[in-house]
Amino acid sequence: QNFDLSLTSGDPPERVLLLPPAHLARYPLTPRTRQRLRRGQIRLVEVPWIEPPGISPSVAQRNLENHFGNREYIRLHAMNLDYDVVVYLDTDMRIVGDLNPIFEDGE
Repeated sequence: QNFDLSLTSGDPPERVLLLPPAHLARYPLTPRTRQRLRRGQIRLVEVPWIEPPGISPSVAQRNLENHFGNREYIRLHAMNLDYDVVVYLDTDMRIVGDLNPIFEDGE
């Protein structure tokens, strides 16, 4: 329910889920889950890496020791999507207002 992207006017934005290839994912999506997401009009975009290539060993080690690990870097791929406006929403975020002004600024 947190990702109800209703706008007061205009077409609804496309919803995109960034995910690593199955061989890199700790918990790869099942074919059934992929199908359900597509039925829900979620665009699935596989990205080539979870941890950026060439990350320093000390940063990689520190990330292994923290709660989130290196998987937090996957959100960087959102900036490479071919859209005028990208709004990144994490699972702990809640939309509480109209998103129209954000999308209108990208026009």
